[in-house]
Amino acid sequence: MSGRRRFGAIRKLSSGRWQARYRGPDGALRSAPVTFPTKTDAARWLTVAEADMARGLWHDPKRGEVSFRDVVALWLASKVNLRPMTMDGYRGLIELHIVPAFGDRPIGSITPLDVQTWLADRKANSKLAPNTLAKAYKILRAIMEPAVDAEIIARSPCRVKGAATERASEMRAATPDEVAAIAEVTDERWRALILLAAYSGLRRGALGGLRRRNIDLLHRHVQVTRQLTEIRGQLGFSTPKTAAGTRTVTLPAMIVEVLEEHLGVYGQPGPDGLVFVNPDGSPRRRRATRSRRPNIRGAPCTTRVRCRQRWSRQARDRNAAQPLASIQGVSDPPLGERPDVAVLRHNGRARHLRLCRVGRPCGPFPVGFEGFTPPGLTT
Repeated sequence: MSGRRRFGAIRKLSSGRWQARYRGPDGALRSAPVTFPTKTDAARWLTVAEADMARGLWHDPKRGEVSFRDVVALWLASKVNLRPMTMDGYRGLIELHIVPAFGDRPIGSITPLDVQTWLADRKANSKLAPNTLAKAYKILRAIMEPAVDAEIIARSPCRVKGAATERASEMRAATPDEVAAIAEVTDERWRALILLAAYSGLRRGALGGLRRRNIDLLHRHVQVTRQLTEIRGQLGFSTPKTAAGTRTVTLPAMIVEVLEEHLGVYGQPGPDGLVFVNPDGSPRRRRATRSRRPNIRGAPCTTRVRCRQRWSRQARDRNAAQPLASIQGVSDPPLGERPDVAVLRHNGRARHLRLCRVGRPCGPFPVGFEGFTPPGLTT
């Protein structure tokens, strides 16, 4: 009986290892991607390759010779529906953490062990937060999946269980007293920004995109129709990320008074004028927000007041505390009975008197603040 194989051929190399060769569906002669220590191992690999061809699962290993960097470029080019800020975030993680590890390698050579090693290296040698590392892994996995669909690789190497899981920790948000303390030590130009962020739940981008036409002081409403974006140093405006992001927010009476004063002194003129701008009239950048944080011992948040999740929880756990009343649609208590605005009353009264003293337009004193004179100041 002949020892010749029905499918493929096996030969012994000068190194003592065994090589398996076969003809693919296109008739081209191919070698197994690795050599084998024994003839039996090579024969077993050929059996699997023959079965894959019979079931239509055979994959041309030469397709995997394209570089990972080229596949990344094709993947990014296909993401035409992503928002600019999302795309910028993807590019940042790819350029800083993914391409340096895999960029020049053939994509077919990347193994699950390589991905595990990359994750361990990023966790040990980079300053990535756990959730950011999970995002980077999800991007790598998202790049590999279309490569499988396009038959560039036979199977994705991203198979690390739990690596894509993001875990949200409990936020330590500011109490009304802490918000008032932060507002007290903040530059007057940004005091209304602090309070509006705390009591409306608006994000930094939505606050930066507010125009005068979006604020209805009479009905205590703020309309969110656009947001300020900053992509690699370039400022711009865009619509909210989702349809739910375009909304109308009800404000407490206390914030209305503060906003009214702010618009009269710092806001840009005209219905399209921005509400919060730098002294030179430019929008406030993200880095500027981070660099001017007030230092308050014990305060859990700064100019990025992270209070969005706390207000509804306080209303539920504390029977709808008064600072939340207007947000929940309940009328506010008399301003004079609000202990959390004592600091604001002091600052508002003091500023009003200073403006009037130097002859600047100051208008009538804010409703609810009458009768309160800071120490050392008289009308």
